[in-house]
Amino acid sequence: MPRVDLRVLVAGFEGAHARILAARFPEPRNDATFHALLEILAWVGAIRDRCKDEGLPKPDVLEGLYYPRNVVIHQGADVLAWAIGGGVGGPLGSYALGAVPMRAALHWPLRDDMPRPRQKTGGAQYDVNVADRGLYLVLGALKEELEPLVGL
Repeated sequence: MPRVDLRVLVAGFEGAHARILAARFPEPRNDATFHALLEILAWVGAIRDRCKDEGLPKPDVLEGLYYPRNVVIHQGADVLAWAIGGGVGGPLGSYALGAVPMRAALHWPLRDDMPRPRQKTGGAQYDVNVADRGLYLVLGALKEELEPLVGL
């Protein structure tokens, strides 16, 4: 069976990454952010599986994002409700200081704040490289990790 080149898979991630960056203004919690994030996790799965199949290194952030990818696969898209304003609190919600509301940036939740996937693959890497970090920061780090794999 013909195989899709890794370069094509990484380009798919990069397209979704560009869409999530474009969706962050004026308010990052919106449908477009949710759609791009769901797509990004699908690309994470495809790229990680291809790296594994071809004996290529699995970069740390890629491996860490494989954990929430598995959570979404096994528990459903509602796990990402924080991207559109629902879901877990903490660093993902909005805060109020007196009468002045202050928006918090989107952060990946702690592993304990997510439902458990059937497979815990990538959990340790998630804790170190993804959990409680800014959404856009993590995705930028993933983009940088993937570039050497395809010679960019």
